[in-house]
Amino acid sequence: GAILSWDLRAAPSTRGQTQLPGWHSFWGFADGGKSLVTTDPEGRLVRWTGRLFENSELLMTVDLAAPRGSGRRGGAVAKDCPLVAIVGGNERRQVQIWDLEKRALAGEIKLGGLVREVVGFPDRGAKVLIGTPGDLQERDVKSGMKTRSWRARQPVPQRGGYAITPDGTQVLMLGDTQAAHGVFSLVDVGRGQQRDFPMPPGLRVGSAGLSFDGLLLAMADNIGKADVWETASFHRIATV
Repeated sequence: GAILSWDLRAAPSTRGQTQLPGWHSFWGFADGGKSLVTTDPEGRLVRWTGRLFENSELLMTVDLAAPRGSGRRGGAVAKDCPLVAIVGGNERRQVQIWDLEKRALAGEIKLGGLVREVVGFPDRGAKVLIGTPGDLQERDVKSGMKTRSWRARQPVPQRGGYAITPDGTQVLMLGDTQAAHGVFSLVDVGRGQQRDFPMPPGLRVGSAGLSFDGLLLAMADNIGKADVWETASFHRIATV
């Protein structure tokens, strides 16, 4: 689909928007937000730079492109190393990891089931976190072997079921967001711990996210209401 960006540092009256040309199946910020990495239906992996991301550079062509009209292709860009992971295949059962500096394949992981999302890269790119409908898996980038996993208490939704802190240390797993007795989990990747919580009563979650430091969790519905919670105590501190 289309990608729009806004410069939030600019004054509101001059902020405007930028729309990248073409159709994109995956995108993610790289270089600390100074660039964007995208793929298109033909598998072209492109880096966009400049104040309005107006400069494009073709990095390579990958073979896991999403067919036009099939929706956003899951993936992730590493925050502290030049790696990007893309979900591929018509059945979304494999992940390829590419080195943007070497412009070469760094690893390929084939799973036995469906991939919901590539959640992120902990451990400075040595590992990759992959979300499936039933669990969160940590896998070695080079070998593809599963090193750890955390089971979802309920099937993870197709869209927005996973969220990760920028440092890659905590992951949110949503359960059935429409159920009367929904459950979500917070995974401390560093400690290997998982905590489960009941979904807040009456909140039909449409999206969720964690703060930069992992201390706060926000969950929003589809009609404009959002609750903010402390992750340590699961105490609600604000409704916006």
